[in-house]
This record gives sequence, C-alpha cells and structure tokens, in this order.
Amino acid sequence: MITLQAPLLSLPTPIITLLVFLLLSCITTVWLSLTRLQGKSVIHKGLVTSFNVLAFASVAAWLIGFNISQEKVVSAVLLTEGASESRDIEPSQGKVFELRTLSDNSELFPDASQIGSIMELHNKLPDLQSLHVIGNGLSQKQWAVFDQLYQGAETLNIAYTPGKLETGMVNLVWDQQLKVGQFQLVSGLLQAQSPQSLYTISLFDPTDRVIETVNLRAGESFSFSFVPKGVGEWRYPIRVQERGAEETIADESVAFAVAYSPKPSILVNQSAPLFETRHLKNWATEHGVRMTITSQISQSKSISQHLNYSSENQHFIKDPLAQGKLDLYDFMVIDGRAFMALSEDAKRYLNTAVNEGLGLLILADADLMEAVRSKKMPTTAGFNLRLSNQKIDRIAVPMWPNSIIQQPIKVFNANFSEQDSAPLITDENGRALVMSKDVGLGKLALSLMPNTYQWKTAGMAQTYSHYWQFMLSRLGRNNDKQQWQHTDKVAYPLDQQQLCFRGVNPVEGQLIHTSMKQVQNLTFTPQWLEQDKYCAAYWGLTSGWYQINPNDSELPGFRQYIYPASNWKAWQQQDKMTATKAKVGNFDLNPVVIERPVATIWYWLVLILSLTCLWIERRFFS
Repeated sequence: MITLQAPLLSLPTPIITLLVFLLLSCITTVWLSLTRLQGKSVIHKGLVTSFNVLAFASVAAWLIGFNISQEKVVSAVLLTEGASESRDIEPSQGKVFELRTLSDNSELFPDASQIGSIMELHNKLPDLQSLHVIGNGLSQKQWAVFDQLYQGAETLNIAYTPGKLETGMVNLVWDQQLKVGQFQLVSGLLQAQSPQSLYTISLFDPTDRVIETVNLRAGESFSFSFVPKGVGEWRYPIRVQERGAEETIADESVAFAVAYSPKPSILVNQSAPLFETRHLKNWATEHGVRMTITSQISQSKSISQHLNYSSENQHFIKDPLAQGKLDLYDFMVIDGRAFMALSEDAKRYLNTAVNEGLGLLILADADLMEAVRSKKMPTTAGFNLRLSNQKIDRIAVPMWPNSIIQQPIKVFNANFSEQDSAPLITDENGRALVMSKDVGLGKLALSLMPNTYQWKTAGMAQTYSHYWQFMLSRLGRNNDKQQWQHTDKVAYPLDQQQLCFRGVNPVEGQLIHTSMKQVQNLTFTPQWLEQDKYCAAYWGLTSGWYQINPNDSELPGFRQYIYPASNWKAWQQQDKMTATKAKVGNFDLNPVVIERPVATIWYWLVLILSLTCLWIERRFFS
C-alpha cells in the first residue's frame, strides 16, 4: 500500500507564513479571474480556476515536501558462482545482485548489479528481509560476515537454489606433515553430476607416474596409501576422468612436507626368541631404528643384542632392566611370560621409566592367558581381561586410524573390561585388540595380537610397517619439549590461519614465502584457557609453500602449502552448498515502511503545465 504523507506539524514558521501568503494569493487570483470571465461558460470558468489552483498548489507542495510511504518486504536475489545464465528470476523477488570475486572470469549477468562482498550488499540493502541465493552459495566465513552485518539474520527469509554440481573430489583427508618412512593415506569421496556414470580416479607421483587407480561412481569413497619419496615438499596429483574418456575432469594435488625425525630407541625383552620380535628386528634394521633385544637364556642369565648403535654406546647397555638404563629408550616391547617373570627391582625400574615417559607394550601370550584363567593373575598391569570359555584363538581384522588392512590374523579370545582406557586397535566389530592408558608421562598398552608378523610373511610388508609406525607414534616417548599443533585444514590465500604450539615459553617467529621471499613476523600469545599453549594468527597472501621459522632452537620449523583459490573446486562448492543449506528458513515477516520524498521535478511539471494552459487561455480564448 502506497500513501502520501506531509510533515505539516513540523514545518518551520517561515514556511507556514509563505503558505498562508500563497493561499491568500490563490484566492485573490481566482476571484479576479472569475470577474474577468463574466459571460463565459461554466466549463471555461472551471478550467481556468482549476489551473490557477494547481499552479499555487504545486508551489505549496514543493514548500511542504511530501513523502511517499510504502509498505513492502525488502527482497533480493543473490547470484553466486555456479548460477545458471538461463535462470528465470521473477521481478517480485526483488533486486538482483551478482557476487563476484577477483578471480571469477565468467561472463557477467547483464541485469544484475555487480558486488564484490557481502558488505556491499548490506550497504545497498540495509533493511533486507528476504534473500534468494542461487548457485554455489556462500561459505561459512561469508555467512559469518552476513550474520554480523544483518543483526538478527536468523529471522531473515532465505531461499536457496543450488547450481549444477561440479565433478571432483570432496571430503579429503591426508597428513600435511610427515616424517621420513611414514605412510601417507589419502581418502575422500567422489562428487559427480551423473550418478550412473563410472569414473576413474588416479594417484600420480611427482614425476607423473601412476601409483594407483580406482573405479567408482558418484558418492563412493576412495583411499590411496603410499610412502613418499623422501624429505622435501611434495605434491602428488590426483586426476578424475570418466571411464573410457581421455579428457581430465578434475586435476588436483595433495601437498605435504616430509621431514627427518629422530630415530626412536626400542627395547625388546623376550622370554625366548619369538617370530614377532625377529621380524620386528628386521623392520628396525631396514628403517635405521636403534634396538636392543634382551633374551632370557636361563633363569638367571640373559643376553643382549644391539642394532644400529655405535660400538662405543653398546658396552654399558648389557641388561637395561637390571641396570636401570630404561631412560635410554623410547619404546619397550615385552611378552607376557617375561613380564610376569620380572624381578622386584626390574618392576620398580620399569614403573619409574613409564612414569617418566617410556612407552610399554605387553604382548599377551599363552602363559599370561593361563595365569588370568587360573586366577593366579586376576589383573594384568592394571588391565582387566575376561577370557572366553573357548580356549581356541579367534580370527579378527585389526583396524586402526588410516589402516587399510583386510587380511585377518589370529588373536587371543579375550575381552577387555569396560573400565579400561580407550582402545588403540579394534576388530571389525569394535572389540578392543590393543588397549592403552596413560601412566604418568608415559603410556602402557596390552595387545591380544602377538603375531602381526603374519602380515609380513603374507607379503604385506607395508601393512606390517604401518602398524609398527602407528604403535610407535601413539606409545613412544615424546622427546619434544615443545611441539606444534598442526592442522590438516586446506588453506587458501587470505584465509586466516591459527598456528599453535605447546611449550613452556612464548616465542616469536617468521612466516616466509619460499619462492617470493615475502616475510611476516609471528608473535605467539598465551591462551588463557589452556595452560602452556601459545598461538599466532597469520594470512598467506599468495599461494605456494611457506616456511615457518620459530626463533627457538628447541622448536623445529616446518612447511605449509597455501592452495590457489581455483583449486579443489568441487570441495569448495560442497562446503558452500552445505553452509548455505543450513541457513535456509522461512519466517512470517512484517512489511517495513519505506519513505522517500516526492521528486522536485513533479512539482515543477505541474506548475509549468498549469501556467502553460493559463497562457493559452489568455492568448486564444479571452
């Protein structure tokens, strides 16, 4: 509804005086014109009177300043990346805006107003009540700005029409920081326009040679596992093609940095030579891991074998448990029989070492199981075991984070108590196979799967290596006094990043673009809610590799990759669509009253028209 309003009560005294003068002038002019027109027809007199009144009224209205008041719901259409040019937009949906980024090279929509940010939309429509988003939508960051600008934005009517799906990879997960020898596992989902089509996803190494290829349809998951070539900054391409076609639909790459890590020191204490420890010894030899193997050869005598130690470091480590030298090791493996046979002194040394950071893994064996069954050992290092009535071993497929194993192995038929700590490794049904708990600064774990060497003998050396790397990473001693808290979130230029570390002292550092040599200074400030945690915010201005160099010798530097904004188009589209769908909502809106002054030109047009008609009357009809 449109109404005309005039602020009569708020007019200043000079304007009121002029209006009174105009009214008297109008009355006088009409009386004189009627006197002049005596003998003329009533129609003639009426027209002349009307034009005189209109002329004075237009001047009076100009002095008063009328406003047009209109009640309406303020609506707009926002075209985002991915909006179709053929999309029909009803005029009732409001004004059309197109949100464009600097890198957007698509054709302009001719009927839309171009804006570069949500702030521009707010500047043009501060009273927005209803918004129809078309295309990929807005990211979570953009919606956060929208909510801040439009206070109470949760009550806005927001409708969403998604654009056409991009074909590519979404929901990817991989480690952006690795140590030499660690496995890289890349997993994700395929997003595609056609659910019926079959697609090929291939992983390439940096020399563009195929590592692995899988065939799948839209919505299916994929995973690749490989060992990177060595230390350095790596980008492994992943390409998507429709099965049987040569054209590449999506060509992306996973970027990560591989750095050296200090070699862990492992102690193996066995009651007798075991197949498990023999293969673990071979694995340590291949990876340059320092290892001491202590084997019991009689009730009171044992022998020790040292791997990858220099000769000058071997002479004083004859029997670490007896000598109290456990602080020289990061990780210890002991079988159940040897664990139960420990002397009181050895138990005391071991307990102290674990509390000070040593990781201890106990491999269950027949002797330990029998001790639990006969109630001679109701608890096992603090773990409560419930044995099955069936003494035979069971078959299980061990599962741990990022594992890709499908080969089952024999495990002991026992269950951990619900009161025990979180499981490290489970079977396919979620039953714990390896349970661990914190003891002081160290870790203590009990494993029901003492024969993982079966993977090695079955030709799955990578799986066997991955398993022991995982156990070392979760149970091994943490030798870093200060350590980074890495994020595996994909970063783009101008995205705000937060870099944190745990330590005892605040540090400063530099963020360096390795190719352009751009330098940003980083200042780490304490996080008051978390003790000994320090964080710094930074922005990568351009894409490429960045080196983070802290001014602290105890905290190593590392590399991070900032992706170009044009990368991971399908993944970015999915994130925007998900964030936009979460904002959709319809509410009962109260129309807002919009007032605008009547344009001055209308007053002058009425005045000129009236005076023109009066001149014609005097010139031709007097």
